Amino acid sequence: MLPRETTNETAQLHFIEHMTGETILDKFKCEIKIRDSDIECFYKDIESFRHIVAPENFIVHRARRLPWVIPTLSSTHEIYQLDKPKYKCTDYFYVAKFLIPYEATALR
Repeated sequence: MLPRETTNETAQLHFIEHMTGETILDKFKCEIKIRDSDIECFYKDIESFRHIVAPENFIVHRARRLPWVIPTLSSTHEIYQLDKPKYKCTDYFYVAKFLIPYEATALR
């Protein structure tokens, strides 16, 4: 995960440097291309529930998950399909479970 102190700017920089333009093959050899516009993944407008890229819509816990995206797309077998006939498209959801080490701190 990215650090807890991740900001809008550092998340964008990580996305641009490590993800934009990447092409990934999933377990079924389907090609997935990460586009510039996919930067919207760590933004969410609370009122409309839409991914609108604006500093006020930045959600740090979504941004901190960026390092999981490529490993999840390339390694998981859990892929779910959601048909959206109204929009004439299909969404795919790639799901993976990660173990995040927890550093216990002494309570004072």
